[in-house]
Amino acid sequence: MSTYLVFKPSGLQADNLHSEDALRIAFVRDGFAWLALFFPILWFLFHRMWLVLLGYLALVVAFLYVEPTFNEGATGLVSLAFSILVAFEANALRSWTLKRKNFELAGIVSARNAAEAEIRFFDQWLAKSSHSAQEGIQPRPAPQNADTTNYSSPTESKSFSLRTSGDDVVGLPSSPMR
Repeated sequence: MSTYLVFKPSGLQADNLHSEDALRIAFVRDGFAWLALFFPILWFLFHRMWLVLLGYLALVVAFLYVEPTFNEGATGLVSLAFSILVAFEANALRSWTLKRKNFELAGIVSARNAAEAEIRFFDQWLAKSSHSAQEGIQPRPAPQNADTTNYSSPTESKSFSLRTSGDDVVGLPSSPMR
């Protein structure tokens, strides 16, 4: 299962949600971004992360400037390490970009994929909104079962058999409780 951070535009409420507004809600998967490992520039462009893209390009240009001072093995190793670092931090940078664009964290959802995360989030978010709209309704108390007996101490309860023979289970009463 993956964890998704859900960002919504500031001021957006569930009670006046339109389909255009729902499309603006962003689900950011927490963790490694495989596409950012192999195609970081395209990944940044697709997610409209302009400042992050400029920072990435600045670091690449700086690396190209210092790269002649490294030997061949170190150049490849530093390049690989930088690519892996970008892939690990890509979704965190996306969250940072959304916060910069005045989005706020609306929730955290655990799901198998993005579609399931959307279903779980909207189901919970819209249900919470409808409950808050119904003011004055108090939750019902838990039902009291007449068959339950509250014992104040373990000595007042029926004796339990610790011997096991046949179908007996350790810790369960040897005879039915009445």
